[in-house]
Amino acid sequence: MKEEFLIVPDRYCRNHIYNSKVLSMLDDIKEVYKTGAKYFVIQFLDEDVEEAKLISKAFREAVDMLNCGDFSQTNNIKEALDMLKGKTTKGHYYRGVL
Repeated sequence: MKEEFLIVPDRYCRNHIYNSKVLSMLDDIKEVYKTGAKYFVIQFLDEDVEEAKLISKAFREAVDMLNCGDFSQTNNIKEALDMLKGKTTKGHYYRGVL
């Protein structure tokens, strides 16, 4: 598929191979929430500080709204989704592999 994968060694000389795209379920967070998920983990690898802040705010707002029983896309959520457009994967979420 001609994708490039980032390989990062850790301090124990183990190599970690990262997907060429960012794994993000922000645009499908309602579906994940419906599964009964109680926690969401956000990890950053090479995003800059501003990207990390925006993504964190977007997820925080989405989770807060879902916990209140309502969900609508805030400006932060829309901006994060626009920034991530075309750069993400949903991994195996919709393939039945978790």
